[in-house]
Amino acid sequence: MKLIGLKADGFRLLKAVEIKFNSDGTTVILGDNEQGKTSVLDVIEYLFRGKTTINEEIIQHGKDKMTAEIDLDDYVVKRIKTLKTDRLEIINKEGFKFAQKPQAFLDQLINDLTFDPFPFLNKTGDQKLRFMMDFLSLDTGKIDEEIKSLEMDRLICGREGKALGEVAKVEETQPIDINALISQKEQIEKENDEVVKKARIERDAKVTKAHEFNAVQRQRSHDIASMKADIENKESNLAVLYQELEELKQHIITTKATKDALIEKQKNLPVPKPEKETNLPLPLIDLMATEPLKLQIQKAEETNLQAFEYQEYLKKKKALEEKRSEYSTFTDKLTELKTSKKDILQKADTGVSGLEVREDGLYYDGIYSENWSDSQGIRLSAALCLSMNPKLRAVFIDRGESFGQKRFTELKKWAKENDMQAIITKVVDEKPQDIPEGTYYIQAGEIQKEK
Repeated sequence: MKLIGLKADGFRLLKAVEIKFNSDGTTVILGDNEQGKTSVLDVIEYLFRGKTTINEEIIQHGKDKMTAEIDLDDYVVKRIKTLKTDRLEIINKEGFKFAQKPQAFLDQLINDLTFDPFPFLNKTGDQKLRFMMDFLSLDTGKIDEEIKSLEMDRLICGREGKALGEVAKVEETQPIDINALISQKEQIEKENDEVVKKARIERDAKVTKAHEFNAVQRQRSHDIASMKADIENKESNLAVLYQELEELKQHIITTKATKDALIEKQKNLPVPKPEKETNLPLPLIDLMATEPLKLQIQKAEETNLQAFEYQEYLKKKKALEEKRSEYSTFTDKLTELKTSKKDILQKADTGVSGLEVREDGLYYDGIYSENWSDSQGIRLSAALCLSMNPKLRAVFIDRGESFGQKRFTELKKWAKENDMQAIITKVVDEKPQDIPEGTYYIQAGEIQKEK
């Protein structure tokens, strides 16, 4: 199915435009900037796609409606849009209108490349890849999300493993039960305390007896001293009495008798002995030695420190091994997902021999898309367009001046050889003196007739 002719009025800049398309090859719309060239392509797209694609204001300022129709081989497609309505009509050669789903009929005539036939031009490598994946309905979004998540998990795992550092080898050491040694030392000290306590009791008992003995001796000394004082007193009294002898003979006799009795009594009293020493030292006792145990405890503490370091080494080694295993697991999963994605892309049929979809981009005969020339991009786009076998054998190209004369010639040749119509706009500063057949010059929205 091909385009025969176009009529449009009131669409943006267009005023009563009428164009007959070349059935074989190219139709060129020439004109300066903002004169209506692109509006010609837009009105065609609007005729096929409707307001879903071009939804901004399209009715020419000052008018209350827009009419456009395009003649196909067997159908005429017509749209009339007013400020409030938008009507689509499709009429066949016999004059019958499509009563149901006319838009669905139009949708099956065109494809993704009809109005953008050269998707590989002016795009980055990533954009070309994204276009091709969308074009082929290749959805690896879920796999990409899983890969991104796993790569982040693996990165965190790697950082945690790096933070653990290298594990230095530590000599294996078995810990010693210091508590048993301490208990043994405490038991000895307890027994030694009992021995000391018993020795103190014995010493205190001896001291007590010594104090009692000394008290008795002091009392005896006191008694002797007291009696001696009494004797001296009596002797003094005797002196007085002798002076009063005459008067006190009887008293002298009595006193003398008393004195004699006291002397006799004194003679019978025991002589006091020297006092004994009360500041006695503890007796010599045989205590058990704890120094060896102290040395054992000190050595055990050093051993247990080594044992602790060994256990910490084992923990750190285990943690590092677990992180390495976890990192390896992430890597295996990533490899599996990337392989799965690679398989999906490798199995994709692009419809163009030599054109491959890879994970990192598009390749044509092994050449990465960023390195394609414009000529290669055009050829690939054209081949891709043909691979879709479009029902409407037409493509629409805006700003065709960017192709250059050589590529423009190649494009015309491609369209002719492949039974395609190419409707192209090109910017020119002024109207050419000679306008070839199949070429139109537009100015201020109107097709300029040749003089």
